[in-house]
Amino acid sequence: MKSERVYSIINYFLYFLLLIALGIILYLLYNNWQKQAVVDNNAANDGKGVTAIDNGQTTGTTETHSSQMGSFSYVIPADWTIEENTEADYAVIRNAQNQNVISVRIVTKPDDLQDLPFDQYAAQAAKVEIQAYQSLNEIKQINAEDGIVGYWTTWNIQFLGGEQFVSQPITYFEHPIDPAKSVQITLENDKYTDDYNYLINSFRIEK
Repeated sequence: MKSERVYSIINYFLYFLLLIALGIILYLLYNNWQKQAVVDNNAANDGKGVTAIDNGQTTGTTETHSSQMGSFSYVIPADWTIEENTEADYAVIRNAQNQNVISVRIVTKPDDLQDLPFDQYAAQAAKVEIQAYQSLNEIKQINAEDGIVGYWTTWNIQFLGGEQFVSQPITYFEHPIDPAKSVQITLENDKYTDDYNYLINSFRIEK
């Protein structure tokens, strides 16, 4: 009787180990699939350039804002406001109705992305830096003021058990001073896509 009980315990233990092994294998397969999806997406979007990004437009008068977070500037409608937090390296741009429209962040690159060429960094950044951003949806190169190159991106987002959807655009520019960081400009309100495109195309490094 005792030997049967021991035999049963061993069986349960082996069954438990088998489940763990299967879980690890499935996790590795899923990780590999996600990495391949990024590679495939990058290949599919290779060669898409500035012509795919509308230069945008904005109504009324405009003004150039020189950021206190770094040596760069961009153009916004004159009746919009900007609140910058230089300690947090974050700025929010609001329209005349005080609604959040665009955010500007300076982000330190994750260690495993530090040494990548900037276009490759932009194609992976949000997936690593932002929770629930699962994979790159689209990436396009833009040429802003003075020939400055940026990368306009959208991302596939999926929360646990939720439906997948596509993010608002995030545009990446190289930091003008610190190569370990990037400047990230995000559209927060899709009613202002033209103004957003106008802003990112007006981005320039101040010398």
